[in-house]
This record gives sequence, structure tokens and C-alpha cells, in this order.
Amino acid sequence: MSQLLRLYSHGLWVLPMPSIILKLLHNQDEEIINSPIHYCIICKPYQPPPNTPVNPSEVVDTWKSSDHDLWLYWNSDSTWTLNHVEGHGGFDQDDFVCTFSELEEVVDVVLQFFFGTPTVIDGWVVRFHRHPELMPDVAEQALRQAQQISKHTFLRIRAEIEQELVSMRIANEWEKEKWSQFIEIFPETASPYRCFLRRNSEQAFLVHT
Repeated sequence: MSQLLRLYSHGLWVLPMPSIILKLLHNQDEEIINSPIHYCIICKPYQPPPNTPVNPSEVVDTWKSSDHDLWLYWNSDSTWTLNHVEGHGGFDQDDFVCTFSELEEVVDVVLQFFFGTPTVIDGWVVRFHRHPELMPDVAEQALRQAQQISKHTFLRIRAEIEQELVSMRIANEWEKEKWSQFIEIFPETASPYRCFLRRNSEQAFLVHT
């Protein structure tokens, strides 16, 4: 069963450029490698509530995802880049960019993204399935060792990270994001703290509200 059919069998839609169809369905590698970069959109089609009449004129819009859309790129170096970027002029909390060497890895991540469930670590709900850029084992250790700090201290730490980033001269915007930014992790129940996990998975802080 091809990797493409794995996505279709779960009700996902793959809307590709013509050449990527050849790659996915027929594995015609030479044609793809000798072509420019190609892409496709992967989405979970909108499903109206049960017993809801559907206007035929709106059917054309059902490709729009009721969930977030993913973009899959076939690169000239035979790798695959999967991203979800909705931010304008930067990356939002739920955005990511990941590159894989095998299409099977991509499909596993896509299925987790749409059908996976969060992981609860010490009372904090971590959406690993929506953040494939995170390293779960490293992130879990960071969360279990998270320091309790004040808002002022957290702002100082973030400023220090930004200064360190400037000195590193990283050109790629996503790599800058992974190094310097934090994802907010929400609590399972009410908490006097806000939890922030660094995108590189290596640090977490509990910031007193």
C-alpha cells in the first residue's frame, strides 16, 4: 500500500502538483529529481454536522480543512519538508518546519498531527502530535525539571537568549525560531503558573502569574 493511500485511507486529502503525483503513486524518482521543487497540500476536509443540509454551491470549498492545513515539499536533494506556517511576518505558536529523508516518516507525522492526542506530563498538556519539531524525550525531561521563576526573571532570560542568538549569526529564520522562542504549555487543571517550553526542547520554565 503506497504512502499516499495511507493518508487517503484516513480520510485526508492530498492536493498535489502533477509531478508530485508521479512521485507518490509511481515512484518515478528521476523525473522528480530533475524537476524544480514541487509541493502538495494535505488537509482534513470539512465535515458538516450530522443531518445538516449541504448547499451544492459550497461543495467546492470542502477541500478547505476543518483542521490546519499542512504543506509538503519534495526538495531537489531528495528530502521532504513538511510545514505548517500561518504566521505573517514570523512564526506563530503552532507553526513548524520539519525535513525528513523518507516519505514514510512524513506520513507518520501527518497522521499523528491530525489524529494524535496530547501527552500529560506532571499536569501539563503537551501537544507533541502538533509539534513534530520537538524532541519528546528531551522535552519531557525539561518539563519535569522546570524551574519556578518570576515574570521579570523570565523576561531577562528571553532577552539573554535573543542576545546570544545575535552573536550566533544564524541565517535560517526557522532555525532562529527553534533556538530562541518558547511554546506555551497549558495546564490540565488551574495553576498559578504559566509553563513555557523552549522550541529546541532543552529548557522549560514555570512562570508565576
